[in-house]
Amino acid sequence: MKHSLAERLNDLPSRLTKDDIRFGKGLGNELSFFVFDFDPQHELEVRRQIPNVISKIHQSEPALRIASVNMAEQVFGVLEDLDLLDRAIELESELGPADATEAVRNAATAQDIAERIVRLHPPDSTDLYLLHGVGSAFPIVRAHGLLSNLHSGLKGRPLVLFFPGRFTGRRLVLFDKLQDDHYYRAFRLYEDPC
Repeated sequence: MKHSLAERLNDLPSRLTKDDIRFGKGLGNELSFFVFDFDPQHELEVRRQIPNVISKIHQSEPALRIASVNMAEQVFGVLEDLDLLDRAIELESELGPADATEAVRNAATAQDIAERIVRLHPPDSTDLYLLHGVGSAFPIVRAHGLLSNLHSGLKGRPLVLFFPGRFTGRRLVLFDKLQDDHYYRAFRLYEDPC
């Protein structure tokens, strides 16, 4: 049975507090990385609903420490940390968007972004990571690259990637058009994308 986006978002707080998500039970010692995939046209709606999801989780689990991480903000944060944000903006007007994007991609790598996330939200003080803003961070950072770089840093803490596109269980297809490299280590939160 196919569920609407609203139904899935309404169900999400209770889903994220279940033991199989929080503690990785039943996952065969796999990472507790999950993908909430959705039709890209609903990205702004999903983004607006994330604070509501967090609020509803805290109503039932007030002690749950949740890190809501916007990937685009992390890209800007890495550039600021390196004192390169102003230069990146200048490069866009000097070189054009494509060349500036390539320069920023080389400066703000998936590894740099993953390290920043772990530094700002250490796993010892975080119970659940919610990653969003994938579309805004593209093409500077790709979701599979970031997830791969977060594996060891999150120390088994569960992570949910809000993904505007499809996750086939083997591939992330951003905007239902751009195929990322193979990524096998996550699970779909819901089998029926909307």
